Amino acid sequence: TALSTATSPQIYFPPNTFQAGKTYVFTVRLQLGTDSSKFSESSFTLQVGLKTIVAKIAGGRTITRSNTSSWTLDATRSRDNDASEETNAQDSLTYDWSCSFFDGDSIIPCSDSAGNLLSLASGPILFIDRGLLAVTIDTPYIFTVYVQDSARLKQRMSASVSVFIEYVSPLYVGVQLTSPVSFRGSTEIVNSGDKLSLKATCQSDSNEFFSYKWSISPEASVSWGW
Repeated sequence: TALSTATSPQIYFPPNTFQAGKTYVFTVRLQLGTDSSKFSESSFTLQVGLKTIVAKIAGGRTITRSNTSSWTLDATRSRDNDASEETNAQDSLTYDWSCSFFDGDSIIPCSDSAGNLLSLASGPILFIDRGLLAVTIDTPYIFTVYVQDSARLKQRMSASVSVFIEYVSPLYVGVQLTSPVSFRGSTEIVNSGDKLSLKATCQSDSNEFFSYKWSISPEASVSWGW
């Protein structure tokens, strides 16, 4: 029932009728019979509270990444509990990132692999380029995201994740054409009726087992032979 037309002693409002953070005054006027001079009024003040912001980083509290691969930290699961899912998806939140590191004596801001102070972009997803951070031994990098509503009405909330950077032996992969070919300049030419043989080569100082997976673009109907 709209408040302006309510005439019953009790009124009802569905959830999400009133805006978070605002104050509303309800006034009821009681009249005796048809004599408008015989009345009394009473008011009630309602302050709608603000729910907290929830800051989250996907992947758990501790993760490990390779120094040879780029990677991301994802805080898109953070939310404003007073906003709808649609509003949360429309960037109603702001995201700022920081990185710290324990050097054995104190906690200091992170530096990149060249020794320069690490500069981090803002936004729900943080991108870290490969090789940007030095390999860790025992102490991880601590990345923290600070999440706040764009109107800055609420307390800023944070979430942190520990990131270990491990050394991974680089892989150098090449492809050689081992079947007979002809050349047109520096381009290798084969005919559609010729047998085609390719060989993949890999250089690495790793002792781990390697697996190979081939693909063709654009797709072709082939019978793989070994």
